[in-house]
Amino acid sequence: MIRKKVWNLSVGQVELFDDKLTVRAEADYKSISKTYKDLVAGLSDPDKMVLMNTFEKKKTRVYQVTREQHADLDGFFTKLGEREGIKGEVVEEREREREPAQAPRAATATSASAKAGQSDAKLVATIEELINHEIGHDGTVKSAKGAGSITIVNKADKQPVWDIDLHVDVGEDTTLEEHQFHVNELRAGEEWKKEYGLAFKDGTLPPISIVEEINTAPGGAQPSLVYVLDAEEKGQDTAIKFTLKNASEKNAKNVTVSKQVTDVFRDVSIGAASHGDARRDAGEIAWTVGDLGPGETATLELKARAYAKEITTYSSGEIDVAYEIESDTRVSMQASKIELGGSTAFSLDLDERDAEPDVWDGVVKIQNRSEFPMHLGEIVLKFETTGGEIKPVTLSANADIDPQAEWTSEKFTIESADEPGFKDNVVALFNNVAVGFTVTPAIIQKTAYSTWVEPIDLHVLALEGTKTFDVYEVQSYRDNQVHALIDVKTRGAAPVESIHVDDTIPRDFMNPDPKEIEIFIGGQRVDPKLYTVAFSGDDITNERKMSIDIKDINEKFGDLEDGQSIQVKYPVMIHQPKRDATYKTESQFQAFLTLPGPPISCSMETTQAVTVVHQRRKTSVGKSIVPGSAKGEYNIVLLYKNKATFNKTGVEIADFVPKDFTVSSITPECEKTKRSDGTLLTWTFDVEAGKEAEFSYVVKGTSDEASLKEIEAKAFK
Repeated sequence: MIRKKVWNLSVGQVELFDDKLTVRAEADYKSISKTYKDLVAGLSDPDKMVLMNTFEKKKTRVYQVTREQHADLDGFFTKLGEREGIKGEVVEEREREREPAQAPRAATATSASAKAGQSDAKLVATIEELINHEIGHDGTVKSAKGAGSITIVNKADKQPVWDIDLHVDVGEDTTLEEHQFHVNELRAGEEWKKEYGLAFKDGTLPPISIVEEINTAPGGAQPSLVYVLDAEEKGQDTAIKFTLKNASEKNAKNVTVSKQVTDVFRDVSIGAASHGDARRDAGEIAWTVGDLGPGETATLELKARAYAKEITTYSSGEIDVAYEIESDTRVSMQASKIELGGSTAFSLDLDERDAEPDVWDGVVKIQNRSEFPMHLGEIVLKFETTGGEIKPVTLSANADIDPQAEWTSEKFTIESADEPGFKDNVVALFNNVAVGFTVTPAIIQKTAYSTWVEPIDLHVLALEGTKTFDVYEVQSYRDNQVHALIDVKTRGAAPVESIHVDDTIPRDFMNPDPKEIEIFIGGQRVDPKLYTVAFSGDDITNERKMSIDIKDINEKFGDLEDGQSIQVKYPVMIHQPKRDATYKTESQFQAFLTLPGPPISCSMETTQAVTVVHQRRKTSVGKSIVPGSAKGEYNIVLLYKNKATFNKTGVEIADFVPKDFTVSSITPECEKTKRSDGTLLTWTFDVEAGKEAEFSYVVKGTSDEASLKEIEAKAFK
């Protein structure tokens, strides 16, 4: 029975099921090894390597484990959970598939290559490397780091091994300087380990490349990485495609891809996968690819709805790729270069032939009494024969002897009148090197790769704009100049490359002079060499279009910041508009980005119409002089009546008082201007249509020569 167990720990969520370990980490291996030092110390090096490869903060990793590792890690996480008061929850269980029966082992030699990597091997030599890459979304390598270890483990129940001479080949990317290591003795259950670092040249790529293609406008003519502001949350379709390629010459095993699903995406659906299967798991897409052969490519397509409801830069989500490649280590080791002592029994049968005296038939028997498979190359026997002559006999074995099995040589012949005797001990040759009896270890060489791919920045952009005039009332049948202003503001940081403006020129409006058009970006005036102006026609009796194209914006101004203003200003002449006419205009504004995708745009219409008023001036001015209460005193009253159909502002009326008179009781107050011949009284006022205004003051003569004939009222404006 196998069980799927889940632990929700402080270090992350851990799921262990059959041969898969899935970790959604909240802590990294370094912090775990510090906090739970005693628990980590109880793990084997392969188990520690699993934790190193799966625990990276805020990352999700899927790792394939052996049955032995499954049991070890189950115990580790159970103990860790007990300390945190958390019990692993069993969420699924099923019967394990029965393995096919194994044929009994023959007590004859088998090849060393057949034993290499077997899980039941008693002596295991492992070179394991872990390499982490951080890759930019454009495929450039941001960082590459790694570490490795050489481990020899004696898994025997009782049998020790000794005199271990280990030879390795060292690549240029390692910090390992030694090529030869010696271990005096390795008792049952013990291990020997040597760790080393890996240093990579800049730009060293991982064996498997991954390309993520995101298109925020799947139906468009070109791919897009930009969203339009979606304040109403209608949603925008997004297409995502992953392409993996194994660029190495070796098979990649247990390939997994984890794709973070960020908050901008909803309704994510998984399309066809060329390899393996994919599923939505909480906040990620988990794609189990399986094996990927040399030069092989795997693809997966997703569809999603994006809800870009805020002006911000959304993340497309991180990607993590994990896999293993066997025999891809920077440090390598061959079985032919490992020399160990073992436990053997040697026997030699020599029988003189019945019909041929002094001719001896010999057979060598070697029994492996250890717990390890042992290897024989060539066996060299040196016999001392009659007269002290030394006769060597070489037997080609090239065979492995299983534990407790016996190897018997082919029959050989030697001539001697005396019974042959050994001159030296028996010597076994392995690859023509005399090394004694050699224990055959299982050789495991593999590299675990982990690649993190940075997310894409998905920009949410919008434009808001207005078009205004400085004057909204103009006089009929006169040429009137007004000033137009198109004011557009960016919503969101925008890498704008160029801008296109289509501005409506109404009938009766003359085409603006291109030399008088001014464009400002962020308050800085744009060089006229950077924009062009074109008109669809010049017939002022018809509506026309004025088109403005601005180029090289990003080069000259950089990315436009959120809220930055783009203004187009120009004066325009309205030629003799007809009575009661009205004018409303609209403009279209498009900003083309340096990013792939369609332009962002906005439309704007003048909120207030320019209206034509028919104003003809009609005025009545009157003046009355009434004698006052004293001799020589007079009350002066001025009347101004607005007979026009429109209100008047800033009207002036003036009256002159000769120097022989004094002035008093002015109502309302007015401006007094002294002159050599008298005083000028001036009133400035507004008067509504059909209304009149009254002004009064009192004068008194200062001499008998003072004459009322010199007092005269004049109305202005």
